[in-house]
Amino acid sequence: METAVNTITDFVKSLDAELRVFDMGRRLYRLSNGQFQKFENLEIPYPTPLQRHAWLGFLIWWNETKEEPLIWFLKLPLDEQGKIIPATRDDFIQRLMKAIQNRVNNPGSKEQSILNESELAFTPNQERMASFHAKSSRFIGKHASSYYEPAISYLKGEQTPEQWEALGLQGLADVCARLEDLNHAEIIKKALEWLPEAPKYQVLALLENEEIPTELALYILNLLENSLDSQAPNQALIASGLRALSGSKTIQPRQALILKILSTPSIQDDLEILSTIVSRCWMDLENPEICHQLFERVAKQEAGEQIFVQFFIDLVAIPGVRTWLMEMVRRTERSEELSRCIGQLFGAIQKH
Repeated sequence: METAVNTITDFVKSLDAELRVFDMGRRLYRLSNGQFQKFENLEIPYPTPLQRHAWLGFLIWWNETKEEPLIWFLKLPLDEQGKIIPATRDDFIQRLMKAIQNRVNNPGSKEQSILNESELAFTPNQERMASFHAKSSRFIGKHASSYYEPAISYLKGEQTPEQWEALGLQGLADVCARLEDLNHAEIIKKALEWLPEAPKYQVLALLENEEIPTELALYILNLLENSLDSQAPNQALIASGLRALSGSKTIQPRQALILKILSTPSIQDDLEILSTIVSRCWMDLENPEICHQLFERVAKQEAGEQIFVQFFIDLVAIPGVRTWLMEMVRRTERSEELSRCIGQLFGAIQKH
């Protein structure tokens, strides 16, 4: 008797295949199979929704064969509680079954085109795609890409700084995904001392997908502190540096840095930096002062009311963050601009 296939997890098991699931939204990180299965079974909401979707990367492979793994990118819509919508998932399973059957029965078929017909399919940007390939290669024991050796050679200072334009983004992603290998974290730390601006910002942005070691995190924190203390803080460095620090365990130093950013006049209203805090450092909103100061700065934007509503609705869908946002909304000590934004928010909610 065949086992019923009700979920993506069930389907992959029916193929005797291995599964890895990655969040592709706010940051790229691996979801445990148990966590993903609970999400599929409607036991828990999605942990890190973005724009009311779960942005997922699936890696499916067979240990017993040399066949290339299957890679799918899907954005699954979520209900108001942040849980999976079963009907949408069921439709996806049917499409995936057809795609896999095409591959098994006709190895020359282009099953990717079947999924691309689905409105759920999406293509990650180049940066996120490079990180995904770097991480997935490590998980299944494959070698890094051919771009890895030139990238590590460059970061070791074996080439001139100007030669960065010849580097492949995939090579830098491979290095960042292997921080624990061959002292890569130390290599990156030393490279940040002399890297030209463009590759420096790229490396920092790629590090957002890693849990960087404390020593490297503290070095990056120091870089940002020095920039903030200068007469002209570097907006691009601070935004990319925050991305690098967002997944680190240096919580208190990072939060102190964010508060300093939000109180530095020349940069506190920079929309890119505010957006970076919202999209990457959402866990730091547990600090009530950060949450309050962030939205005070948002409220003072030229289109503050619209941006406030957009940020609030996006963040409130993340489990746990709602409590912190409601504390911010109830705070009586606030500017007139923030009060207007909160009023706009409640008006938007009542319309829906």
